[in-house]
Amino acid sequence: PDTVIHLAASTEEDPARLFETEIAAAIAVMEASSYHHSKLTGEAHDRFRVVHALRAEADAPDSPTPTCADAARASAAAVIDAWSRAYKLPLVTCMGAEVFGPYQTDSAFLPSMMASLLTGRVFAVPHGGEMVRDWLPVRDFASGLLRAAEVAPAQSRFEFSVGAERRDLDVADGICAMLDARSP
Repeated sequence: PDTVIHLAASTEEDPARLFETEIAAAIAVMEASSYHHSKLTGEAHDRFRVVHALRAEADAPDSPTPTCADAARASAAAVIDAWSRAYKLPLVTCMGAEVFGPYQTDSAFLPSMMASLLTGRVFAVPHGGEMVRDWLPVRDFASGLLRAAEVAPAQSRFEFSVGAERRDLDVADGICAMLDARSP
């Protein structure tokens, strides 16, 4: 391969499992990438990239206390960064805040809100709706990752944004208005 794109992220909350799913997995990806890169020569060696996708932090009004999952993700990112420098692996880090698309978990903001609204259940918008997110479609994020893999210099960092920063409350109001127009 010309590129390894590391997208894996855990939904685990168990500290023991988080080590395996975040930190050990990051080490495994970097070991395999290092081995592969060491076998490449010439143009293939120069063209090779490891692209690491990270979730940028949303603009929460009151940042909650970091969780074990947050610590594991930060540790994995540090491992990937340090490994790439130690083994001279060409790393490109790409960040996106609220990436959304058709295959989100049921607990994500949009799917849980839609499920509640469509079944007539009450939906409480987290943080009073004041969280600001940059609503980046997964298709755009994926296109950005592929483009970064093709042209980005080693050790570069990109933050993807579509300039669609909206408060959760504004997004919820817009969706409710669209649903009301179809089925009052």
